[in-house]
Amino acid sequence: MPGPTVDIGRDLAFFADPQSTFKTAAANYPVAADAVRPLTASVNGKAPFAMFADKRGTSTQQGVIDQKKTGEFSLECYAYTTTAGTAPDWADLLTSGGWQAEGSGNTTVRGTASTTTQVNVAGTAGMGAGSCIVVGGEIRRITAVDATPGAAHVTVTPALTTAPTTAGVAVTGGIVYKPKDAKDTVPDALTLWAFNNRSADRAIGGVIGSSTLTMGGDEASRITFSGTARQVDRLVATTLNLGAPTLDASDIIFTVTDGTAIPADVSAATPYYFQIDSEVFAVIAVSGNSITVVTRGATGLGAGAATHAEGAEFYPYQPTGTFAGSPIPATSGGIIINGAAISGGSISVEVDQGIVYRENVHGDAYVVDGYVGGMRAVTATIEGWTFFDSSMVVAMTANSRTPVPVLCQQGDVAGSIVAVEMPTFQIEAPDLDRGGDEVTMSLTGQARGLTAETEIYILVG
Repeated sequence: MPGPTVDIGRDLAFFADPQSTFKTAAANYPVAADAVRPLTASVNGKAPFAMFADKRGTSTQQGVIDQKKTGEFSLECYAYTTTAGTAPDWADLLTSGGWQAEGSGNTTVRGTASTTTQVNVAGTAGMGAGSCIVVGGEIRRITAVDATPGAAHVTVTPALTTAPTTAGVAVTGGIVYKPKDAKDTVPDALTLWAFNNRSADRAIGGVIGSSTLTMGGDEASRITFSGTARQVDRLVATTLNLGAPTLDASDIIFTVTDGTAIPADVSAATPYYFQIDSEVFAVIAVSGNSITVVTRGATGLGAGAATHAEGAEFYPYQPTGTFAGSPIPATSGGIIINGAAISGGSISVEVDQGIVYRENVHGDAYVVDGYVGGMRAVTATIEGWTFFDSSMVVAMTANSRTPVPVLCQQGDVAGSIVAVEMPTFQIEAPDLDRGGDEVTMSLTGQARGLTAETEIYILVG
C-alpha cells in the first residue's frame, strides 16, 4: 500500500495470530512473524438485519433492526516446510485450531542391525512415543523408545521401505501434529488478518472447523483451513482531507476524506492502526471524518512522527511478513497402504473438527459466544492406476471391510517432507473408471481412532 484505486489479488497477505482468550484479539495489529503465504484467502463478516415492519397504514417498512454479527474465513496455502524440527509458518493454524504438536530429537543410526521397524540409534534424547523421525528419506512415527545404553532403539510405524543398516546415517527429528480433544477447555482460537492493497479484514475468535491436505498429482502439497469467527472488522484506505497543506508531526486530531474507513467500535482500549508513508498511527476515536490518534509514530511499528502532505493515503497498517521454507513438489514420495507401496496419483484428506458453536447468548452483539468440540470425521480419497499386485489387492481388502493403515509422504529430504498417516483407515468399496485408456481407481473411506486422538497424524520433517 498504497496502490491502484481498487483492491487487487496479487497483493493478498495473510496473518494468523493465536489468541489467549476466545473473545479478545491476540493483538490490535498484525505481527510480521505471523505471516502465512496464501494462495487464496477470504475473511468476511456478516451483519444481518430484519426489517421493522410496523403496520400502521404505511406501504413500506419503517426501518431495520440490527441482528447479531458473525464471520467466516478460509485459507489455502502450500504445505511448505523449513528446517527439519522447525514448525512451518502454517503451524499456528493447526496448534490453535484443534491440533497439538510433538517434536523429536536428532541422532544417528547405531551399528548395522536395524530392521524396517526397529531403528538402532546412538541416543534417544528428545525422542518419545508419538514423535517422528526422518531416516533414509522416509518419515515415520515413533511408537516406542528404548533408551538402554548401548542398546538404544526406537520402534517406528509403518515399516520403512529399506532397513537403515549403515552406521552413522542421520536420524532427524520431525514434528507430529495430531487432533486435540481438549481444544475447547481453553478454547483454541485465532486472530486472522487478510490484506489487499487498499483494505484489510480482521477476524477475532477464528475457529478452524475443517482442514484439508492434498498431495500428489501435478501439484505441490497444499493445505486449506476454513471456519467461523466471532467478529470481523473491515479497515479501508482513505486520504487526508485537512484543508491545509500538511499534517504536522504534532497533530493528533485531523480529518480524512471518509471516516467510515475506521471501524466505529474503535476506542482507547481497542485502537486500530493505520499508516501514512512510513509512519504508523494508533487511532482511538472517530467522529464523522475527524479522527483522534493516541500515538504518532507507533513505537516499533514504523518511522517516527513526521509531516505529511494533504491528500496522502491513510491506509491499514500491514507489516512485511517473514517467511521460511519452500513448497514440496510431487516429484518424490509415495503412498503405502497396509505395507504395500501403491502407485496412487493423489490423496486428499479432510478433517472435520465437529465444532458445535454456542450461539445467540442474550445481551451479546455476536452470534458465536464459544464452542465445544463434537465428534471428528476424517475422510480421504486416494486416486491412481489399477495394478493387480497392489491396488487391486487393496480393493479386495476394502470389499472385506478390513481396516488398513495408510501413509502418504511428499518429499524425501529432511527439511522438505510432509506426510499424513491414518493408522486405521476403513476403505469403502472402490470406484473403478473403466472408460479410459487405463482403468483408474478411487479409494474413499474414513479414518477412525481406536483410542482418543489417534485417527490421523500430520508429520513434518
